[in-house]
Amino acid sequence: MKNLLYLFQLTLLIGLVGCGGDDDCEVRDITVEVGDCTCEDSFELIIDFEYLDAPNDLYGLYTRNDELIGFYRLQDLPLTLDNFKVSGLEYEFVKICLDDEEECCKEYEFKAPNCEPHGECSITDLTVDLGECLNDEEYKLLVRFQYQNAGNEFFDLFVRNDQLLGFYELKDLPTMISNFPRSGADYDFLKVCINDNSDCCQEIEFMGPECNVGCELFDLVVEAGECTSETTYNLFVDFKHQNASQSAFDLFTRNDNPIGFFDLDDLPLTIEDFELSGRDYDFIKVCINDNPDCCEEIEFSPPNCNEQTNCSISEVEVEIGECTSANTYKLLLDFEHENAGNDFFDVFTRNDNFIGFFELDDLPLTIEDFELSGRDYDFIKVCINDNPECCKAIEFLPPDC
Repeated sequence: MKNLLYLFQLTLLIGLVGCGGDDDCEVRDITVEVGDCTCEDSFELIIDFEYLDAPNDLYGLYTRNDELIGFYRLQDLPLTLDNFKVSGLEYEFVKICLDDEEECCKEYEFKAPNCEPHGECSITDLTVDLGECLNDEEYKLLVRFQYQNAGNEFFDLFVRNDQLLGFYELKDLPTMISNFPRSGADYDFLKVCINDNSDCCQEIEFMGPECNVGCELFDLVVEAGECTSETTYNLFVDFKHQNASQSAFDLFTRNDNPIGFFDLDDLPLTIEDFELSGRDYDFIKVCINDNPDCCEEIEFSPPNCNEQTNCSISEVEVEIGECTSANTYKLLLDFEHENAGNDFFDVFTRNDNFIGFFELDDLPLTIEDFELSGRDYDFIKVCINDNPECCKAIEFLPPDC
């Protein structure tokens, strides 16, 4: 009775007294969702329901024997209870009431979860596999272990003095530590703990690898590209490196003749206009910048840049389009070319009257307003850009505009 009086007083205090009768008041469609156990005698519970003609915006929630859990606002549905108490019975029970006289109530039973403890957390069979050294101070380490009753989805890794290395997901086991730090002692050390559970841990000591790794260059590859002149060509350079002391590298030809220095991040590198040595084999040496003890060299066959095939244009074709005015028309131009040595071409009419320059990739080319010459035959000449020796001309009948 005290509980109902409290409900009545609370309703008056917040000014939410119902204005009509409760003959049609109804609680229906109760649903409950059982969540995780929060301890041995409680669990998470989510409650929702539908209602009609509630006399106010509050409802009371009870367990068995009309034991009050609390009063809540209808507008806050669904309700989440973080610690619903376990009754010890096979089925749990809730009752929802919308009025003071408990005439608008509904009861609901549901299966209780098993929140009894399943045993203590434990970590067993902790092992590690040594991986490759990354540098003098770090190496890869593969971690494996078994666990029971973790109560958590994560685990923490520590080195000596409980220095945290990181936290990881149990589902990712076995876990690769990509940069495990060398301790400098005869034995390295690792401790595994279930996340936020300092009582559930396992430790291991093991001999780390010898990681006295110096700077190293390897897998040096060069590829000769196209000639850029009779004495130069493009050269592609790539290599792998380990424990580089600098972020840049130097390139040399024979007799340590420097080419330049470049960023390691620029690899693979294209050297434009690399000079022919004149020998059967050209030569290149790569060194980490300011580290003459970390180098790699290679000899390779250069291209033959002294027998360049002459540029040529052939099979020039034009296709007459519609007139665009009384003295202009559309003209479609196409041709074949070899050894252009250039990405562009120039177009002329008679007397080397320049029309414009265009990209070879744009072929076939449409000239929108090609001018009538007024002669019986119009004329067009095509030349590779900046190469007056590589041209081709054609005459053709113009349209009657």
